[in-house]
Amino acid sequence: MKRIAMLLVTLAVGSLAISVPVLSEPAPKAKTTTATPATPAALPANQYSSEADAKAKCGTEMVVWVNLSTKVFHYAGYKDYGKTKRGAYMCKAEAEKGGFRVAKNEKPKA
Repeated sequence: MKRIAMLLVTLAVGSLAISVPVLSEPAPKAKTTTATPATPAALPANQYSSEADAKAKCGTEMVVWVNLSTKVFHYAGYKDYGKTKRGAYMCKAEAEKGGFRVAKNEKPKA
């Protein structure tokens, strides 16, 4: 009789564990470190919020990412390209005319 009672308890507990759905929290979203370009209304005519807009306006001229806070620009392919807190895409000649300088140790990639 004792064995039957233990068997029934085991079956009851086992069936509860199987029938109860496991609730888990959704996986946390990965943090992104991409830069947030200034809003389009806040950008002057020669600064662009997307690389595609800049390429369309610059034609064959090189597009650079300018850090609006430090007045330094970055070439495509370098770690800070498109990733500084306050920045915009610009044509390289316009950036140089605007007083921006190239970041140290950066050269245009072919």
